[in-house]
Amino acid sequence: MRQMVKKLLNAFFMKTLSYRVVHSQLVVDSDMEVWKSLKERGFRPRTIIDVGAAVGSWTSQVIEIFPESKYLMVDPLKENEQALKAVVQRHANVQYWLGAVGSQAGELTFHVHGDQSSMFDSDWGRKGTLRRVPMRTLDDLVSEIHCEGVDGMKLDVQGAEIEVLKGATEALRQCRVAQVEVSFRKVYEQAPLAHEIIAFFSSQNFRIFDIASLYKRKDRALLQADLFFVRDDRLFEPEKWAL
Repeated sequence: MRQMVKKLLNAFFMKTLSYRVVHSQLVVDSDMEVWKSLKERGFRPRTIIDVGAAVGSWTSQVIEIFPESKYLMVDPLKENEQALKAVVQRHANVQYWLGAVGSQAGELTFHVHGDQSSMFDSDWGRKGTLRRVPMRTLDDLVSEIHCEGVDGMKLDVQGAEIEVLKGATEALRQCRVAQVEVSFRKVYEQAPLAHEIIAFFSSQNFRIFDIASLYKRKDRALLQADLFFVRDDRLFEPEKWAL
């Protein structure tokens, strides 16, 4: 009976949440489903910015949902540049900038350790290397490349969310939807936790629309998730318990 129940639960999760296990952690892969839901509700972004683009996989997926939008990918690692160039070559409506974005322009000492690279130190950072990378504010970058109508953004910046947003006042004013990876544990030194990022977006009149990509440790401790913040109340309609 126990095995039967387990199989039924597995089938349910596979159908509804499309989960997988990575390094003994439960991962819910549904961020693209959230973007599809937003499209069904009438969201039509003019421009989407992918901050922490890595090799451009996220942009390559979301462009299938919003093929008419323009895209800007931002990433600080030169190791990812060839992959970003390949995305640009496949899509005329995509461009990229290699560098970090933060609260001010200048140079940043970056802790390089693959996907966990960050402007903040961590256990990963101490095993990696330090590198100086150029840093701009997102507002300056958007202005310089004439990237108009920033209706959507994704932030996957390993603890630097607030630093990025401090330099994105105008971009955030335009933004209607933001997907942000947040942490619930103090993995990166001096980095904000989920409740602080939620408070920041609340102060900018955003609400939480959905949760995706949920990571837990083997002991079920909540580690990370992608939160979707939405400013446009029309995307929440109908505001009722059941349809």
